[in-house]
Amino acid sequence: MKRWTHRPEMSNWGDFGPDDQKGRMIAVMNLTNFIAILLSGAIYMAFDRLIDTMHWPRSVLFAFDGLLILPVALLYRPHVGEK
Repeated sequence: MKRWTHRPEMSNWGDFGPDDQKGRMIAVMNLTNFIAILLSGAIYMAFDRLIDTMHWPRSVLFAFDGLLILPVALLYRPHVGEK
């Protein structure tokens, strides 16, 4: 099953079936989760330093977290497929 008529050299795209595509998709999802975890740690540290600098109570961190999630909660609408 060849998809391309002129494929770049050293390319293996299209040689493998759905299992390869599924594996690649899982790899992309894992990478996305890893980046999100790294960013969340950086954001948490920034908020933590701000709270320590301003001498605010630790509970303000929960308010900051809520403000970060608020746009997602208000604006995200998942796509509903037709049945």
